[in-house]
Amino acid sequence: AMARANEATAVGLGLPAPLPPGTSCWTGQSLDAAFHGMVDEMGARSAQAQGIKNPFTSASKLVESDHRLHVVCDDDGTHVLGFIKVGTKHLYYYAKNGAMSEMDPLCVLDFYVHESCQRRG
Repeated sequence: AMARANEATAVGLGLPAPLPPGTSCWTGQSLDAAFHGMVDEMGARSAQAQGIKNPFTSASKLVESDHRLHVVCDDDGTHVLGFIKVGTKHLYYYAKNGAMSEMDPLCVLDFYVHESCQRRG
């Protein structure tokens, strides 16, 4: 079935979800329930591509955090092509003098590019 205008479908997954016009970034608070399946599926694909058992990205984890999910769709907005998840992460590090410090920088926490869009330069 063809996706209607203003719907995003994870490529080849058949997971329709309404795509609000101009929307490209979601937080846990703005994530529409209809997108949960798409976020979970893309997170699972990211985990599979990285060879890890449990995904770093899921709708439930996004809802419980202050992370942001940026999604890329095709030109007509009918297929999700990838995502990048960013947010702060509490890190410990050692300075050159050996002293341990802490910081909370903005980090890339996860990303995924659909296989059909990889290696295109």
